[in-house]
Amino acid sequence: MKLTSREISKELHNAGFKGEPCGGYYVEGGFTITLNPKPKADYLAYDLETIIEALPKVLDGTFYGKNLQICYRAMITLAEFRYISHQDKLYHVVRQIDGENIADTAARLWLKLKQDNLLLKL
Repeated sequence: MKLTSREISKELHNAGFKGEPCGGYYVEGGFTITLNPKPKADYLAYDLETIIEALPKVLDGTFYGKNLQICYRAMITLAEFRYISHQDKLYHVVRQIDGENIADTAARLWLKLKQDNLLLKL
């Protein structure tokens, strides 16, 4: 199971992400320790499923029936997450950075939507 990295977990924490954590990171004396369970975690870590569940079905007040597309290109082993409107207009896309795990890629999409004020409280 891939968990969000310490850096992405810290960004999610600072942005107010709420989800069921699968582990955490504890930082002491410049060292990062991965915890599971997470009783003393400074930053909680999330798996891909938790991040995808937190991604909205509604963007900017418009419902998208099949709004989230996850595209995986086997030839280059990179993924991208897209939000598509009902007119097939591409709204947001986040591509996996080389060497990045897919949970971090999905989390960067959530952070981008949060930054752009597109996460609605349902």
